[in-house]
Amino acid sequence: MWASYIKEIESWQIRTLLDEHNCVWTYKNKLVTVKYLVELFGDRIRKNPNWKLGEMQEEFKRVLKVDVCEAKCCRVRQQALSGVELVMKEHYAKLRKFAGEILRSNKNNTVKISTTRLQEGDENRFKRIYICYDALKNSWKNTCRPVFGLDGCFLKTVCGGQLLSAVGRDGNNCILPVAMAVVEAENYSSWRWFLELLIDDLELGCGAGRTLISDQQKVILLVLLIC
Repeated sequence: MWASYIKEIESWQIRTLLDEHNCVWTYKNKLVTVKYLVELFGDRIRKNPNWKLGEMQEEFKRVLKVDVCEAKCCRVRQQALSGVELVMKEHYAKLRKFAGEILRSNKNNTVKISTTRLQEGDENRFKRIYICYDALKNSWKNTCRPVFGLDGCFLKTVCGGQLLSAVGRDGNNCILPVAMAVVEAENYSSWRWFLELLIDDLELGCGAGRTLISDQQKVILLVLLIC
């Protein structure tokens, strides 16, 4: 297309127009910046923080018809998650207050928080939290069968981790959550920490007359060692 500017009317006039497009498609576009990609795909990245860079490249090419290198995809993901990580850090900093409120509402509730440091002199970082409400504790002791199950599951969040839980069955054969814990990973150390607190809370002693259900052999062996 060719056009010329007409001063008298301060406008452009098209002189020649070739309506058929025969140029080769290019997949390079400098206007597709990190900021633009974050605005367009930020919500999707935050919902799926483990989105693989290769899949991200394919999606950018499918939607925008542009090639984006892995380095830029990495910057897009980092920038999209930076705000979330900051918010999560602020939330985790309030855990002590949340724990204090749980204990204030009922002094017989149990809340235990474990922290760690990457190296000497660093600030404390969250590691684990254990919660057992007095009402659930008493319900299991007084109204439930002497049976409880242990299991863990992944937490699909930016921070990751594992949720460990102990559940029982009430008189109506319904599930009753007894205690829960968020830990860094499902391993010997975290399970032992959780089970020692659980045994103390429920006053299980040596475990006589109680039945444990778990699909993990290492958990059952650990209970036998503790009891």
